[in-house]
Amino acid sequence: MCFIGLFIEWRNKIMKLVHFISAVYSFLLSFAGGVQAAVLVSSDGAWSTNELITISKGGLQSNSNSGGTFGSWGGASFNANAESHYLDMETTVSNIQHIYTPGYTYSYKASAAAALANMMTNQVVYLLADGAPVSASRVAGKNYLGTFGSDNRNSVYGYYSAEAGDPLIGQTVGMRLTSEGIQSRFRADGDSSLRVLLTSHAGFDDYTVLPQSSTHAIAGLLFETEFEMDAGGLVASENVIGLTTDDGSLIVTNATDSYFRMNLNDTGGRNAFKLNSDSDTFQELTIYRLDFRAFKSIDADPSQNEVHVVLGGSYTNTINIGTSESSYSTVVDSDETGLAGSDLRVEFVPAGTGTVSGINQYRVMDLSISADSTTVDSGLLYYTAFETNGAGLVETDYVLDMIFSGDGTFGLEDGVNCYVLPATAGSAASCSVVSADDTFRQGTTYEVSFQARSLVRENPSLLTVSAGSFTTNIVVGRGYVDCTLLVDADAVGISGEPLSIELVPELSPVSNEYRIKNLKLAAVSQAIGCWFEDSNLGTNGGIPPDFESRFYEPQLSTWTNALETMEVYYLRYATYRDHLADNVELKTRMAEVFNAYGIKVALDDTEPTWGHAKYNYNTPNYQNSINALQDLENHGWNLCAVGMQSVLSKPWSGGDYAMSWRILDVVEYIKQVKPHFPDLEYGVIDALPVKGLEYKSHYADLKNAVEAEGYTLDFFEQDFPIDKVLTGERTHEEMIDAERFARHALGCKSGLFLTSSRGGNDSDELWRSDVISGLDQHIFNGAAPERITLAAWYPHPVYTAPDETDPLLNPNGSTMLGTLILMEEKVRETGFTALPDSSLITVKSDNPQVDFYINSSEVLIQWDSLTGREYNLYSTTNLLEGFLLMKGGMSYPQGSFSDSSISTNKNRFYKLDSNEQVPL
Repeated sequence: MCFIGLFIEWRNKIMKLVHFISAVYSFLLSFAGGVQAAVLVSSDGAWSTNELITISKGGLQSNSNSGGTFGSWGGASFNANAESHYLDMETTVSNIQHIYTPGYTYSYKASAAAALANMMTNQVVYLLADGAPVSASRVAGKNYLGTFGSDNRNSVYGYYSAEAGDPLIGQTVGMRLTSEGIQSRFRADGDSSLRVLLTSHAGFDDYTVLPQSSTHAIAGLLFETEFEMDAGGLVASENVIGLTTDDGSLIVTNATDSYFRMNLNDTGGRNAFKLNSDSDTFQELTIYRLDFRAFKSIDADPSQNEVHVVLGGSYTNTINIGTSESSYSTVVDSDETGLAGSDLRVEFVPAGTGTVSGINQYRVMDLSISADSTTVDSGLLYYTAFETNGAGLVETDYVLDMIFSGDGTFGLEDGVNCYVLPATAGSAASCSVVSADDTFRQGTTYEVSFQARSLVRENPSLLTVSAGSFTTNIVVGRGYVDCTLLVDADAVGISGEPLSIELVPELSPVSNEYRIKNLKLAAVSQAIGCWFEDSNLGTNGGIPPDFESRFYEPQLSTWTNALETMEVYYLRYATYRDHLADNVELKTRMAEVFNAYGIKVALDDTEPTWGHAKYNYNTPNYQNSINALQDLENHGWNLCAVGMQSVLSKPWSGGDYAMSWRILDVVEYIKQVKPHFPDLEYGVIDALPVKGLEYKSHYADLKNAVEAEGYTLDFFEQDFPIDKVLTGERTHEEMIDAERFARHALGCKSGLFLTSSRGGNDSDELWRSDVISGLDQHIFNGAAPERITLAAWYPHPVYTAPDETDPLLNPNGSTMLGTLILMEEKVRETGFTALPDSSLITVKSDNPQVDFYINSSEVLIQWDSLTGREYNLYSTTNLLEGFLLMKGGMSYPQGSFSDSSISTNKNRFYKLDSNEQVPL
């Protein structure tokens, strides 16, 4: 998609959010003394050395216990000898989110140690709902790390994502600490805690907070029928909103392919099909879609072939229906068509006053009605109009712990609230909004928007805008300028940084004053990274027949679309060992191609698999991996990650290979390799979930063991032959749970190795079909991995290139890179689409002269173009040298200009002015 197209798409989303923001004003919350952190309950201060402390966390947490003892171990401990001994910690009504709420994930962690060497058992943690344990949330794991020792605490993790319709919603949040046996000791130091975070910074707020009686926009399919009848009337296979037929003239025939029929005669007599909801309405911020099959079965009057599809009694879409059966769709935006708030009614009515003679009959089959929220890929995080009351600043905060601070003042201008930032030659006030414990999320683009103006304009007035460590500057004039900054967290390197925005004026030689209105932070849904790994054709060290040739012309030009799509290339260690280690020319050439397209490289490493077993249970030596990484780096490869392949799950040919050894394999690998390559990410590629084996306790043990050595485990990627869910061997829910456990409970990145074992052993075509259809279902069921690696380790597919997606036009049929293109398109269809790396500023031209500045490789300037005016755009790289005209004489309807000429100098100022258009 071109940059302008993306901008138009994003601008439409912004307009949708305008409606959203106005709708949530009634939900504005204010809190005295600032909001609290999103740690809802914690062991910190919940008990002392000899007793329970019933109220802690400044009145936000209540505590109770049944059995157990208190001691002085580790400062203060709660000691549990059985599950009948437990300590409960719950939120109080004073907490900003004391009840389970849709759109949020509750991550909990318990940390305990064994009392004595003969008391090594399992600690246990539950979530509580209204004081009762949630059985499905139970997590048990060792109360020791490695060998026994009073300081060898082990941690276990769990998570729970609340979604619309969850029975826990509205119940009080809490957690329970207990033990399976004698004795687990928990410290009162905060290491056992329950946190709440937005499940996703984008997409969380669609219909969970709006003041509406219906939430059907997040339900997807609303109604479906094949037009069969029984004693109760029309049979609907899906009807979540209770639509009923309200026209007695409905005619349905129970045939092999059932249908309803509509007749129109020469006197104007007709029958119609109508569906109606007694209580529901068309919802705002929603797109409705009707799909059906139809044909004209009796054609007495060929000139009459139209049927009205009427929605809400007011909106009509007229469809021409021919004599051959075809599929039809009607798609409407409830806001653009004015349907929002109308009665939820759907009608099919033959059009016209009647036929010339005889009867025309239409038959309609397989009707489905669905709804999708237009805000599913964006979410408001924080908003303030700088209104204050007796409790302080009035804010909307969906992060739950955003804290506004500033050394300016709250003011009014023309009756509108604003925040005033004075600036002099010696000092300038600033303001910021910071989260206590949330971060910028990987794969997410953030929108920072506000209106700003400078009171004095004798000198250029720069305003620095920061999102985390990323900063850019804006020049503001005397009139308010609408500014929108889009920041890709990955592109600018702020992923994982504390979630924060800041506005800082420049120092001014004369007293100046900046005024800020309507500060907003929002997020755009994450982009799923598209990674790729060559097939080994089912053999260790195997490569596809075009592995080398495709990096040279004429084949290179046949997969440039895939090169533009691919973010990371996963290189198998065996491929390096057998085909690249001694081939300097190919190593260099591949690096040139990848670097030309900005593609990074990850190593898929099998060296740590069975590491200790291969060294007779002595410490393994991973020098081969270090040498491979160093060699690739020396030849120009841009390395980003190491994935340890099947290190936890691959069966050992020598017999049972205990999980404890597998964990040591990973720990030792990171200890040896990371000091040489500290900037790489390290994680595991694992098949435990897809094999239906226990994985949560092993993942937690691995994370704890790596951290005990002073390192971090960055990601878990699931081996996922997706045919396993297509054939029913596994479920989407099981695999999605593994993804979410890694992300929400352990705080690691999640990924997916996508393939098909069934297709890989059958044909190129079946492999592709399984992969694309399976991925479509997987994302529909709620999967949102941060990256997907397309891979194969089977005889099929055979060829990698070209990337042509039509197998009839591709000389090599259904190639892997053609499937990569289809995979990226499928990801993009679902809304997981990346915005460009460019920054963007929008300008409203109510005031005909505004100045602004940006540092980026590309900028799109957008203004509201008015009739009767001409617009002139100027730019400069040095304010002391003045502005030069870039483009003049731009008149309505032109309202934008794209400048991609600044790659050699990223610091550029712009000025836009307008003048009355001279009549011809």
